[in-house]
Amino acid sequence: MSDEDLYNLFSKFGEISSHKIMRKRDGKSRGFGFVNFKDSSSAESAVLQLNKTKVGGKVLFVKLKEKKKEEKGDGLS
Repeated sequence: MSDEDLYNLFSKFGEISSHKIMRKRDGKSRGFGFVNFKDSSSAESAVLQLNKTKVGGKVLFVKLKEKKKEEKGDGLS
């Protein structure tokens, strides 16, 4: 999958602020990528509709970004 394929697949769910397929040094895909939407409802729609679907013979696993510990607001300062 190319960066353009990734964009085309996810852009139907909303406006994308950035997207990237992660690659090895030789240029081959590492098998995962990232898509950032301008709003959370678009991201949620993409997860609901694309998670565990097949694209190009491979099953996609789509999930929301996991917040880092300091982003969760655990009450410590």
